[in-house]
Amino acid sequence: MFDKKYELTLFTFLVTLLMSGIMSFVASVLRYGINSNMLLDWGSTWFFAFIVAFPASSIVVPFVRRYLHVFLKE
Repeated sequence: MFDKKYELTLFTFLVTLLMSGIMSFVASVLRYGINSNMLLDWGSTWFFAFIVAFPASSIVVPFVRRYLHVFLKE
């Protein structure tokens, strides 16, 4: 379906999408509680969390992968 060269970008996108969704859900529930507007509150929080998290992850993930070998035995 997708070329192998896009693996890191797709991996970063999907992990960021899921993690920002989970974390923003928890943050929304803790801040606003479970109420009738919870999905709307969570959706807006998730949107902004993802907008920040994806570019940050796009920078951090390759850096971490590149330098992780320093800490791993070969």
